[in-house]
Amino acid sequence: MQGAEAVDEGGAATVMARNAFAAAHSVYAMSLWDTGAALSEFAHGEGVPPPPLEAGTAKATMQGASR
Repeated sequence: MQGAEAVDEGGAATVMARNAFAAAHSVYAMSLWDTGAALSEFAHGEGVPPPPLEAGTAKATMQGASR
């Protein structure tokens, strides 16, 4: 039974390390999924378009930009 005792001593640390690695891998995979969704949304142009500028506002903005 000495072999089983040796496995139990190191086994708990191994299981904890494996669980931590699996949790980190899961978080990484979810972040990749979120990044892909954000890039896809950006590429497809989803979102609310900006409101159209009024004629006077556009002219004032253009004059301000040229200064």
